[in-house]
Amino acid sequence: MLFSKTDGCLLETIAPGCCRSDGSPLTDAGLEDLGKLLGTTLKEGTVQKVAVVFFMEDEAKRFLGSCKRFGVECRALVMGQEQVLSEGARVTRTNDEPRGPLMPLLREESWPHVSSSVHRRLLSFPQNTQVAGPFVTFGWDSPKTVMRVTHELAGDRSLADLEREALENLAKQPFELTEVKPGHVMLGAEYGAELVLLPKVLTEVQAKVGAKLIAVGLAKEGGFFATDASELHGVTALMTWTRKSFDEAKGRRISPLPFLAQDGKLIGFVSATQGEDVTAQKKPFWKFW
Repeated sequence: MLFSKTDGCLLETIAPGCCRSDGSPLTDAGLEDLGKLLGTTLKEGTVQKVAVVFFMEDEAKRFLGSCKRFGVECRALVMGQEQVLSEGARVTRTNDEPRGPLMPLLREESWPHVSSSVHRRLLSFPQNTQVAGPFVTFGWDSPKTVMRVTHELAGDRSLADLEREALENLAKQPFELTEVKPGHVMLGAEYGAELVLLPKVLTEVQAKVGAKLIAVGLAKEGGFFATDASELHGVTALMTWTRKSFDEAKGRRISPLPFLAQDGKLIGFVSATQGEDVTAQKKPFWKFW
């Protein structure tokens, strides 16, 4: 791998046949390990960005989703010219003190900075399940960027204290709730996705949908869709939209699976019939915890 001191980029070249520079095959696990190098310090400097460049464009597209998932920049040689297919995550270099209101930030399960940030799971599942899901993290919303709350910056403040302040600030944010069609509601706002953390907002969404149990598509930042969880056709369409929006998101991603909500809180998730592809048009089933 090559490291550039100029921009702090760690670059891995992928030869035809998906071979890494050391001759080993490229895998999703390998991309995850590369993503975890973000923010680490090498002898040459701190890694600000991790990128892979493929000699073969079709091989790059095959790994494009995994690169997005792990925050690795994906490049490919196209007609002899290097092109960026997906920009990777970057480590913000700043010496500024945290400024701006503290806000909650939902992050996908594979977000590479979770270990260095104050966090909790969005939903807690029994240890004997394979379900994990996205995280609740925090950041200070300044005019130019959002500075994530690391363990060092949190100091002596507990997760509960941080979340209490963040939710108070979130409750002050305006949002727009639109009925797309009867039983199908869209919520949009800068921190629209995070509004699922507020029982008052979810209760309002449930009332707008007109159902006690709703399915919530929480694919990416900026908002979510909700529909009646008992209406199978609508839920199946929501599953397809959520998966597609998650895969194609250019910004912060959250979950490829929709959630279930009742009484103003998330209680589980929606998946396809057990053993089936979640994008397939199959009868959904619910998991509650």
